[in-house]
Amino acid sequence: MGFTPLEHEWIQNVIHMMSSILDIKLNVTYTTSLDHFNKYYEDELGGTKTSKNDMGSAETMYGYIWLNAEEHKKRPVSELLNTIIHELIHIKYPEMSEENVVLETDKYVPTQKDQE
Repeated sequence: MGFTPLEHEWIQNVIHMMSSILDIKLNVTYTTSLDHFNKYYEDELGGTKTSKNDMGSAETMYGYIWLNAEEHKKRPVSELLNTIIHELIHIKYPEMSEENVVLETDKYVPTQKDQE
């Protein structure tokens, strides 16, 4: 179960808007196909870093994002927004630690677990 055409349009608009806010120079695009994403994204050892258990992932050199549509359809839209911004921050700051990416992302859209 993937995103509807309207949801895809919303996602692309969020990516465009946040890329501008974050001053990302790449033309960022995304996919919901994990197989397609993993064909282009491998870690230093030749294996993929992204699994179906992840909510999203980013290939930082080319500005390519994978979003887990199946998992996001079960959750509040705020978590999808959080994931998109999280991956964009990885693209903007590829050397930033995961912990700092989470902290920076939550400045824009905290997740429900952060609000408890």
